[in-house]
Amino acid sequence: MTYAKSKLTVSSILEAARTLFLDKNYADVTITDIAAAAGVSKGALYHHFASKEDIYLQMMHHFLREIQTVTQGTTDTSTGTCRERLRQSLVSFLQMPDELLNVLRLVRRDINIFTDPMRHDLIAAYQIAVPEQVERIIRSGIENGEIKPIDARLLSWELVALVEVALRPYSRSLLGGAEDMADFLIQLFLDGIANKTA
Repeated sequence: MTYAKSKLTVSSILEAARTLFLDKNYADVTITDIAAAAGVSKGALYHHFASKEDIYLQMMHHFLREIQTVTQGTTDTSTGTCRERLRQSLVSFLQMPDELLNVLRLVRRDINIFTDPMRHDLIAAYQIAVPEQVERIIRSGIENGEIKPIDARLLSWELVALVEVALRPYSRSLLGGAEDMADFLIQLFLDGIANKTA
């Protein structure tokens, strides 16, 4: 098998796995299902992956790296105030294809299925892809005096939690597209929900 064909086979398996794991619970997806969806034999699948856990972990790492590329790129190139940089990052993040955004849902859904070191590995990959990028912007906002001196990591997780809720169908139906959703989330995160006139 040539390198190009081998890479294509791995890519097909990871795509098929993502689709199946998004449609079904982890326990309901079998190696046979993944091989059939990828259009490969079980032997070809086992040539590249040792187990269903291995496929899942490599699939998550593959797509979390894609997400990290977007989030890190935006973090590195965003300009302006902390509010403006957070908004730019959120818009860029929210404009990613649903196929990528839905992978984040799997982290929350499936994390307790696994034990360490796989669980720890998955959490670390998720943290690098999303919260750590947000934390960098928040940390600069704290250093510039734009944000109260609260733990930047804690704040980044708070914003990520808001974003995860906003990605659910009900929230999406209320909040509209990426720009409107980003505006709402930044306002909620930085300004809170208190009525300033009360």
